[in-house]
Amino acid sequence: MRNSYKTRQKGLIEHSIKEYKNEFTIKELFTSLNKQDQTVGLTTVYRAVNSLVKDHVLVKTIGRDGTPYYHIVEKCSHDGHCLLKCESCGKLTHADCGEINTLSKHFIKKHHFKIDQKDITIYGMCEECRK
Repeated sequence: MRNSYKTRQKGLIEHSIKEYKNEFTIKELFTSLNKQDQTVGLTTVYRAVNSLVKDHVLVKTIGRDGTPYYHIVEKCSHDGHCLLKCESCGKLTHADCGEINTLSKHFIKKHHFKIDQKDITIYGMCEECRK
């Protein structure tokens, strides 16, 4: 995931993160590592995950109950994207949509505020949960 210096424990954490198809919590990751008989401390898991968020490998969102969730960032060739998070089931969808650029330009022009497009998460309800 990253090309910087890695310890064995960081490598185990990054390998385990790749197994998640959707979001996960740090406690879920920690439990998964322990089930695999890997000796990794909870503090090490927190530090590694926070480092991956800082490096934009993971994105952090907050659930309705205040729990932080993490999701692997999908690579995109431009800034016109965001995450759509279903408040019902928690599903995260990468929306590769140029309309975010229009919204960003609006905020700059009308509100003198530049949006950090790599960290936009829009909350709502997915199609499956609306049925």
